[in-house]
Amino acid sequence: MTRLPPAPLVPNNTLITATPEEGRAFITLARHSIHAMQKELEVLKSGRAQIRARWSSPRSPRPTTIGAEQA
Repeated sequence: MTRLPPAPLVPNNTLITATPEEGRAFITLARHSIHAMQKELEVLKSGRAQIRARWSSPRSPRPTTIGAEQA
């Protein structure tokens, strides 16, 4: 079997879009994709709860803003 080379998930390694409307369309596409893959509502909601708990933890790493000066 011949495998295709992996395509980048994020074009040009950035999620910055030309317009706010393109950004909203991208988020909508991502949400619809997740719902298309995960049909069970309970599993979908439990995953959200796990992510929320991870982000609310004081020890969890926070993403930094690209280009922002480090204090």
